[in-house]
Amino acid sequence: HTALAKISSRLCCTSPAVGSTVAAALVPHIDALMVPVAGVMGYRPLRRSRDVRRPHWLVRLHYVLVTGGDWKGNEGLLRLAQHHGRLTALRIQLRADDLQRIGTKAVVDRRPPSVRQFTLYGHRLGEDLQLTRMWFSVGLSAWPERFRVRADAGDPGCEEVGRGTEYSSFRSMIIERLAPQRLRLVSCRSWQPLSAEYDRISALIHQPT
Repeated sequence: HTALAKISSRLCCTSPAVGSTVAAALVPHIDALMVPVAGVMGYRPLRRSRDVRRPHWLVRLHYVLVTGGDWKGNEGLLRLAQHHGRLTALRIQLRADDLQRIGTKAVVDRRPPSVRQFTLYGHRLGEDLQLTRMWFSVGLSAWPERFRVRADAGDPGCEEVGRGTEYSSFRSMIIERLAPQRLRLVSCRSWQPLSAEYDRISALIHQPT
């Protein structure tokens, strides 16, 4: 898959016709890679786009999907984000501007898989969850000793710089930031004193037979 992404990127630069052929070939691969998040994420705008840069965006999306590792954990995270009012609706539909935010290939390659995944949609969850607004160290050197037994290279432990808060994984840090956000009152019922009629009915019900 990674080799395919590299070849596709080079071919897209040769001519528009070749780029269109590459894009058509990538679509079924992207569809297969997105199966784990099909309930919460899609890319309809990119599939239907007639923009001349469409092949370029599809190549970028394919590369992030391939190098992003296991995507299953993102469904729960995105549903939690919606529950806390960070998203108005699911599925997220990825667009060209989402892919513009992921950075260069060199930047993508430096990030662990869970961070690569988050770059596709994190900016949609609020300014405080944009990677440019979150200062954290992540990776093997940042794993607290007590987390190393259950460390996951795909979703490594991290520490918020300046706050010193340690997390067992990058995704757990995001969940922690999502959870306390302004819990909304779902329902409110006012209490009123019970009526005399209610008291009489209650007394009849509880009379010994």
